[in-house]
Amino acid sequence: MKRSLETAPKFMAAGPSVTIVALNASAVINPQAGARIGGLETFAWNLARALAADRFEAFFAVRATTMPPEKVVDGVTLLVDFEPLRDLRRGVSEQVLVERSFPWLRVKKWSPALLWRVPILAVARLFGGERSLDQRFGKLLSPLRPGIVIALGVSAESAAALAAAEAAGHEGIIWLQSNGDLDERFFREPGYRNVYGVTGDDANACLKGKHLLIAQTEHQRERLRTLTGRECAVIQNPVDLDAFSPPAENAERRGVLWIGRYDRFHKRPLLALEIARNCPEIPFLFVINDGDPAVAEELRRSKPENVSVVDFVPRPEMPGRFRSAAAFLSTGSLEHEGFPNVLLEAAAAGLPIVSLHDFDGFLKRSECGIATDGDLSLAASSLAQLARDRAEWLRRSVAGRAYVEANHSMAIVLRGLRPLLRGLESPVGEEPEIRR
Repeated sequence: MKRSLETAPKFMAAGPSVTIVALNASAVINPQAGARIGGLETFAWNLARALAADRFEAFFAVRATTMPPEKVVDGVTLLVDFEPLRDLRRGVSEQVLVERSFPWLRVKKWSPALLWRVPILAVARLFGGERSLDQRFGKLLSPLRPGIVIALGVSAESAAALAAAEAAGHEGIIWLQSNGDLDERFFREPGYRNVYGVTGDDANACLKGKHLLIAQTEHQRERLRTLTGRECAVIQNPVDLDAFSPPAENAERRGVLWIGRYDRFHKRPLLALEIARNCPEIPFLFVINDGDPAVAEELRRSKPENVSVVDFVPRPEMPGRFRSAAAFLSTGSLEHEGFPNVLLEAAAAGLPIVSLHDFDGFLKRSECGIATDGDLSLAASSLAQLARDRAEWLRRSVAGRAYVEANHSMAIVLRGLRPLLRGLESPVGEEPEIRR
């Protein structure tokens, strides 16, 4: 039975209260809403549900333009940063630029709707309808008893969540999500801001201070040590082994699956397109989220006949896409990726993987795939070889599934996380243990 925040069974908790901060993850709770869901959002929600099942008092902080019908879902209490005017504000920001001096507003793109949209936002701001990130997080966290707040990745939102957590008496944890979280330019170049709008001030707030840090990979731990001198725990990403499972042995599997978004620097679909062009006999399915409109236009204009593009697949349908494919292609960048969850999902579904890079040595250890060190021609020939050699395909398929079962279940993640969370309940002045 679902319960409200007021009636949640706090007395049954076997550990401290834990709040997962994932402001953009409201769609993962309601996949039918039609919004796109990434690996971070999926990881955050699966972690919150696992903590609740492990009898922690679990909270999930999200942003929403409409209030969800339930306050408690799968044992997790939702903390909603309610912003009914968010979509309106975003639309106006694309049309109007706020100036520092009179006339204060400069129209970039005119539409009649501005005649009513701008006054609504002005009145909302006048009556306190617009609050800073710190204020919004303070409102979310202040009613809770002191516990632990886990913010995912380096961002302005994570920095604000840590500040609000400290002010409300909570302990804080930053769980690194990408190698881009550890860009040395945050510390070397004053005023640096990355392509996602994260600043050096945000990075310093997230990576320094008394809160704990968790890395996804050994590479991230070494990078953090080099940049800041800090130590951290390493907890590898989990995968939902039940949802992402191989199909029946006699099921037809065909073609290559690629998943990402339109960009030139991170997921890099144009590189995947070039690989597909060199494998004209193999069908490719690109599942692509919104991103750079220029990249989207270029890809659609130049894609060969063996490439199909799908803009949106509801999250519950994604395991089926993995099960129907014969191989998975990754063109993610080492600079910006952390550890791509899609690699775990592909391996769990029994898909051999061809990747331009081997993230954290995963492909080598698991033997589930081939890393080409950025070589597009080798990626194309590797996919062609997998299509021809049934024995090699089967060996890598079986190896990948076995490896993630042994190393990437949520139970294994909790085994590493549980001591850290309980260690943060240590007496004042006693440092929690960092598990290696």
